[in-house]
Amino acid sequence: MPIDIQDINGPLRVLAGPGTGKTRALVDLYEQAVLRRVATRDQILALTFSTGAAEEIGRRIDERLQDDYGEAWISTFHSFCWRVLRDHAPDAHRMLINSFQESIVMRQVLAEVDPDVLGALVGVRRSDAFARDLLGFVSLMKQNLVHPAAFILATEAGGSDRLRALAATYQAYQDRLRGAGMVDFRDLIIGAIELLQSRHELREQLRAKFQLVLVDEFQDVDPAQFQLLQLLAPPESRPRLVVVGDPDQSIYGFRGTVPRLSRRLRRGDDVPGRLLALLAGSARRRRAAARGDTARPDATQASLGGGDRASVGGRRARRRCPRRGFLLRPRDQTPPWIVSGPAVG
Repeated sequence: MPIDIQDINGPLRVLAGPGTGKTRALVDLYEQAVLRRVATRDQILALTFSTGAAEEIGRRIDERLQDDYGEAWISTFHSFCWRVLRDHAPDAHRMLINSFQESIVMRQVLAEVDPDVLGALVGVRRSDAFARDLLGFVSLMKQNLVHPAAFILATEAGGSDRLRALAATYQAYQDRLRGAGMVDFRDLIIGAIELLQSRHELREQLRAKFQLVLVDEFQDVDPAQFQLLQLLAPPESRPRLVVVGDPDQSIYGFRGTVPRLSRRLRRGDDVPGRLLALLAGSARRRRAAARGDTARPDATQASLGGGDRASVGGRRARRRCPRRGFLLRPRDQTPPWIVSGPAVG
């Protein structure tokens, strides 16, 4: 189902199954916007979740717009936020650390933290697996915009000894990063959110700049990234915001994606506007059939419902699940503040 850029006068949600050409649809919209002078390259923001995907989108666009070499904003969420912070809040002492450096910092924190703070977890403080699990937990907190101080207060009010130990370790880790002028990848999203929240002129400048915002694999957006999108393209302003995804295909749930956001993609709770089915068949399967490959009949089908709504059926992708670790026992339920806390400072 082709989408015409001229028909987009507000937020648009596109649901489609695997192999139906979701990324191609975004590239088509980008090309249309430039050729029809709806927006220039530097007025289009395209966001995705991996450097490889961003490079692939950029390559396809460059192939189609060979005579246009304007500044492009095609990147991952983290690269976009790093660019915003670099351009609008430069800090010569800010150092972005990689996952290996994160593990070094966490091991240093565990080596120095008071054993009484860790409690029953003190026996595994020198375990590399424990340090990795802690980093995963910290990442989850940041992706859900849970400030370490707020987490400590919440656990003191009604949390287990284990959760209180995790909260204290989270605070110590963040203090160590801040003291050394270091930021991890999750801090980039949080820093951009705080910058846009605190600087009204910059927020309005970026909203006016980006005449078209395209988001690939929207089902993998976590709460922090979702809030960033709301700051850049608030639904009430009726922006040209196109989000594409498959709620049944989330692969980053173990990294902080909240299933509720995928359901909202389908319902349109926070991204109001039209809901479209992208394609009725799988482009990948059609190409395989043309090569003579054996394939099952296409299970991805779209049927238009009433009005602007559409329903999409398809294979449910196998989801990756977090491995069990040291952090939470079965009785330690996900705390209710995990999706509503303030930003990390």
